[in-house]
Amino acid sequence: MTTRGCPYGCFFCSEKLVFGRRYTLRSARNVLEELKQIVREYAYDRVWFADDIFPLRKERTLQICEEILNEDLKFSWSCLARADLVDEDALASMKRAGCEIVFFGVESGSQRMLDAMNRMMTVEQIVAGMGAAKRVGLKVHAFMMVGFPGENYESLKQTIDFLKQIDPDEFSFTVAYPLPGTELFHMVEPIDDQLEWRDPSENRLLFESNVPEWSLRFAVWKAKYEFYLYRRVRRGQRIFQIALVLFKKPTDILLKLAVPEKATPPKLSKCVVMSEVVARLPR
Repeated sequence: MTTRGCPYGCFFCSEKLVFGRRYTLRSARNVLEELKQIVREYAYDRVWFADDIFPLRKERTLQICEEILNEDLKFSWSCLARADLVDEDALASMKRAGCEIVFFGVESGSQRMLDAMNRMMTVEQIVAGMGAAKRVGLKVHAFMMVGFPGENYESLKQTIDFLKQIDPDEFSFTVAYPLPGTELFHMVEPIDDQLEWRDPSENRLLFESNVPEWSLRFAVWKAKYEFYLYRRVRRGQRIFQIALVLFKKPTDILLKLAVPEKATPPKLSKCVVMSEVVARLPR
């Protein structure tokens, strides 16, 4: 970890309970000294930067990458980033310094849902940031979320279509999870205080919602298979065009029948939205 804290205020995130909203960072030289130790002394050839937003400060990101190259450290690495905080210059520098894949929190293809989550970014910024990463040769992973309060058929459909548009190398889905202390936790009513996930990928719905759990699971299943069929068609495998049409139309109908068209508004969060504070932060 080269930084602690996150100045953003996503309503589902527990970061404020761990390190808080205050963003503290280590210098590029300090980071390099640790990298030299783990690469040269301990012979690790892969590093995961666990910062919530590794390339938040562009100048510092460029300094770290320059130091890695100057010291000729040979290792591959990956990190988390926000799509609205990256550009081709920084991403190209990361690629040259050994970065292989960047993990982006996309969450939804619906601007309404992004706003409901307090993501403080637009779908256009997500497209631009992930596109820039792919253009410089980096792989991208998209974290997706379904079931956040306010979800409906339209927003799920937009998320499925958006996944195809951004075309990530990897992606993963999760059902919105109300971690205690988060804004999301205060927005919802639990189904059962004893209800819990049994493994990290179970995707159980833990709170009262007008969108049934099984329909969210169906939406995730549809998104995955529709994406892979669409990818094959884009790669010129036209034989999958018929399969995509045969899959898409009936599953669209089933999704529309399973998920209400009207979104249920969540309770107002008791926590402060940080938009104005974040807007004043230096980049």
